[in-house]
Amino acid sequence: MAPSSSKTSERTVPMEILNLSMPRTGSLSIKHALSVLDIDCYHGTNLGGNNPDRWFFLEAARAKVKGQKVERTAEYWDQVLGKFGGVSDFPCIAFTDELIEAYPDAKVILVERDVNSWTGSFIEILEDWRSDWKFQLLTRLDPWIFGPLYELLMLSLQIQFKGTSNEHLEKTAAQGYKDQYAHVKKVVPPNQLLVYTLGSGWEPLCELLGKPVPNVPFPRLNDRQTFIKTTKEGWKKYIGISTVAGTMAVLTPILLSWWKYRIV
Repeated sequence: MAPSSSKTSERTVPMEILNLSMPRTGSLSIKHALSVLDIDCYHGTNLGGNNPDRWFFLEAARAKVKGQKVERTAEYWDQVLGKFGGVSDFPCIAFTDELIEAYPDAKVILVERDVNSWTGSFIEILEDWRSDWKFQLLTRLDPWIFGPLYELLMLSLQIQFKGTSNEHLEKTAAQGYKDQYAHVKKVVPPNQLLVYTLGSGWEPLCELLGKPVPNVPFPRLNDRQTFIKTTKEGWKKYIGISTVAGTMAVLTPILLSWWKYRIV
């Protein structure tokens, strides 16, 4: 079994909804839609910067890949999710069964996309990251943030698709998508599950959650090209440069990061 985290368990709001859809199915749009409904949703973007939650998820993911049991209790997951009323995106969906069991009263949403369109989008994002030498160098030289987050991504892929290489994912991603959705539909009671298509507006989501329909447009965020652009801008901004042009430009912010953590 994965060791328990040293964080203190505390749930301050009910866990209302688990978005167990694959990444690149509008997970950020759903996160923002839930925020309009006063539900704070834990998303992969929450792990940005120096969020220590990465260590919790990394510990759990390492254990799951090794075949060890990961706890399925609210007490365990509340250590990182206790202040959130929803979850969406990696790394949470790598723990689909654990979260369903930990929060049996939560509603569940699956956002469906055309499988071929989704596969192309998903593979393109991964290839873009892997082909960027600057990003890859950071994952190897930064053992505090980029390295652990990249390892967490790879472990999540291993859990979801039983492999991480581009060649493997090109062959298995579509089936992995189908398997995830079929499994969730099988284990979640129909009255707790919403199968949603982006563009359907507020009504299905609000009906599921028992919320009034907001008088604002449904959020639409993170199309493929916007995602690539904002992701690159985000990590470049984090390391404090607009262009990484050589080893020293990479090492300088990493050394500064090391100094910062050393003196804390």
